Amino acid sequence: MVAVVEKAADFKGTLRRLLLMLRRDWWRIGLAVVFSIASIACFIMAPKTMEKATNELQEYVQLKMIYPQVQDLHTGLSDARETLADKRAEADDKLAEADDKMADGAKELKKAQKKIDDARAELRDARRKLADGQAKLNRESAKAKKKLAAAEKKAKAGFRKADKTLAAKKAQLEAGKAYMPPEQYAAASAQLASATKQLATKKAAALKKIAAGKKQLASALSKGRAQLASARAKLAKAERKLDKGQKKLDEKTVEFKQAGYKLAAAKGKVSGMFADATETLDRIDADIAAIRASDDDDTRIAALKSLINEYQASDDESSTAESDLSFGDFGDDSADKASDEASETTATVAVDTNRDEFDRVKDASDQQLLIFAKALALTDEPVLDYNYIGMIALVLIGLYFLYALFAYVQQRLTVTMTQELVRRLRTQVSEKLDTLPLKYFDGQTHGEILSKITIDIDLISTNLQQVLSQTLSSVFQLLGILIMMFSISWVLALVSCVAIPLTLVLTGIIAPKAQKFFARQQAQLGELNGQIEENYGGHNIIKAFNREEISLTRFRATNKQLYGSAWKAQFISSVLMPVINAVTNLQYVVIVVIAAILTRPDVTLAGINIGGMTVGAIFAFIQYVSSFQQPMVQMAQIANVIQGSIAAAERVFILLDEAEEAPDPDPAATVDVAQGSVTIDHIDFDYDPASPLIRDWYLDVKPGQMIAIVGPTGAGKTTIVNLLMRFYDVTQGSIRIDGVDTAAMKRSDVRALFGMVLQDTWLFNGSIADNIAFGRDDATPEQIHAAADTALADHFIRTLPHGYDTVLAEDAGNISVGQRQLLTIARAVLADSPILILDEATSSVDTRTEQLIQTAMARLMQGRTSFVIAHRLSTIRDADLIVAMNHGRIVESGSHDELLAADGFYAELYNSQFAGDEDA
Repeated sequence: MVAVVEKAADFKGTLRRLLLMLRRDWWRIGLAVVFSIASIACFIMAPKTMEKATNELQEYVQLKMIYPQVQDLHTGLSDARETLADKRAEADDKLAEADDKMADGAKELKKAQKKIDDARAELRDARRKLADGQAKLNRESAKAKKKLAAAEKKAKAGFRKADKTLAAKKAQLEAGKAYMPPEQYAAASAQLASATKQLATKKAAALKKIAAGKKQLASALSKGRAQLASARAKLAKAERKLDKGQKKLDEKTVEFKQAGYKLAAAKGKVSGMFADATETLDRIDADIAAIRASDDDDTRIAALKSLINEYQASDDESSTAESDLSFGDFGDDSADKASDEASETTATVAVDTNRDEFDRVKDASDQQLLIFAKALALTDEPVLDYNYIGMIALVLIGLYFLYALFAYVQQRLTVTMTQELVRRLRTQVSEKLDTLPLKYFDGQTHGEILSKITIDIDLISTNLQQVLSQTLSSVFQLLGILIMMFSISWVLALVSCVAIPLTLVLTGIIAPKAQKFFARQQAQLGELNGQIEENYGGHNIIKAFNREEISLTRFRATNKQLYGSAWKAQFISSVLMPVINAVTNLQYVVIVVIAAILTRPDVTLAGINIGGMTVGAIFAFIQYVSSFQQPMVQMAQIANVIQGSIAAAERVFILLDEAEEAPDPDPAATVDVAQGSVTIDHIDFDYDPASPLIRDWYLDVKPGQMIAIVGPTGAGKTTIVNLLMRFYDVTQGSIRIDGVDTAAMKRSDVRALFGMVLQDTWLFNGSIADNIAFGRDDATPEQIHAAADTALADHFIRTLPHGYDTVLAEDAGNISVGQRQLLTIARAVLADSPILILDEATSSVDTRTEQLIQTAMARLMQGRTSFVIAHRLSTIRDADLIVAMNHGRIVESGSHDELLAADGFYAELYNSQFAGDEDA
């Protein structure tokens, strides 16, 4: 769908088509143009009206602003002399304070040196103590080793003596063995073995104790050596720290000496600065006196320039002094304060109350200098001419009132014209939908069609009104402002015109790139609306089959595509606005710079004097430049808005250009009294020429016959219904009702001959009575009740809270599926058409209700031709003719018994209904 829309998109053609639709309102367009020109004329005359008043006000405002400062100048100069003496005294005090700080710094340096010397003495004592500890450790370790060796020697000697004694006892026992009784010998042997074991135990314990002593001694020696090593490391670190402190102290000492030198130099400079300040004050007094004493403008300007030069010189001296007077840390902030006071004293020469004004006028033109000089020469405060200003204000109020009035009328005409166009467009779309074939609706989602009817047309309505209104005002405002700009300065006007082609070029580059994305956005919006309509219409089915995740994934994919198209469309179109703003702002800066140059009276171009612009003229031109930006920005906005409007209009025009149903013949054939005979004469039909469906289909139906059409899904059964009702026209052959070809009849006349009950019920949001009487507007309540009773719906309708007045929901969700089917059957009963079409009419009701409906339908079909499409073949056993279809062709035809006896295609279909039961 997106590819089709992009292929059909034609920006110029769509825009031309919209403009052609506006031709009917040519008189409104003409009036809107007239009032737009009138409103713009009032708007652009306002700055020109203010130009003369601005020149008068400018001089008054300048004098008014400068006058208080000039009056303060004399007081400031006298105060400056008094301040000069006070500042000199304060500076001397600050320098003396700096001397005191320097003395304190010297004391601190001495204290720091003493602390370092004391620390070095303590370090030497620590090293001596460390050596004594090393010697003590060595002595104690030697003593402990000697003691352990003696104990080990003594223990070994005692063990050797005990071994000899035991050996002697053993030998003596062996010698007296022959003379001793066995019992006595065994006891003596046991006693000797016990003594030997005890001796071995004592020997092991003694050796273990000696080994533990050696280990303990080794651990103590190791710990002592580690402590001594740590102490040596700490001493080394302390010694390095002392060396570093000594080095820093030496550096501080050097800095201290340098600070002393700088402080001495500063004292001399401060003294010189105060002397220069006194001399500068004398020169400034002389310049001001010359300005006030002279009436000649040139003399005043020359004296004022001399005064400004004196200020500039004093300001430079102040800067030099501030850069030189830096005293370092040892003077603390006292010397710095002395430097600041010296700078303040120099600045006092220029008088602080006039510093900003001198800065403003030191590079000004002679005309501006003259204003300042006039302010210096004033003795009374300047007075404003309020009568003249009031007259200008009244003129401006009148202009702006007329501007608002004309703009209101122009806007009203534009709104009326736009809404009339949109009304006609909606009417055309509505009429077009009535003429489109069913094929179009089968190929489009409901959401896509609704999107074109609602969203796209609403977008055209909103944007077209904005485009027409802003286009008229922007174009005429642009032309009017250009005329006024050329009347003030053709040089500045030419510079301003550079932005126009640049804006058009940028718009021509960026706008077409956004157009294709706007078209894609509108198409994908329609697709998304179609998915939403499907999901919410069938949410019960989606939940029943656990398709939530799949539906959500499909929605997210389409939503992501729409996001991408919308993002690109909005981004590319929005880029145009910052670009245009950058161009207009750059243009504004250039114009202001050039206008400042043109204030000089001696500016020439090609030998032509173009200088001498007044402040009022510059102010008026800048107002026009600011207003000149507004139509430029509006034109850029219009380019953005047009993209969305054209994309929406393209989709609507594609709908309007769709092929309509073939018109009914004129004159059309009619069936005077319908008998119900139907002849389907060798018809062919294809939805798609590449996929043939119905081929050479022939059927001759007599009045009052019941024709059952059976076959597998996709065999073409429902297609036959569409062809009978002329929802589609046959490709070849003909369908005749009572001998009249339906192609020669009006579609409404053909469909009036049929009553229809489909498998998919359709009920609207209204009462049950209104739904039953849908095909018969003149039906009485009694006829409605009788039809419901025939369809076996009367009982359940009366059990509802409001009976026949019960209002159905939009999807008839407040009644069951079977009850909905009964209502559609009642609708067909009430229509009382000579031919009935029942497409699975009883598929949604239970078996008992089906049997009852079959009985009612049998009475209804008496004397009427009926076409019944059914999958449950047991419901059509009584049909006069059963037509078995497969792949769009009639495979077999005959009565139920005949087809079963033939044991062919129909018999196979019929028996397949019971295959499941037999398997069970």
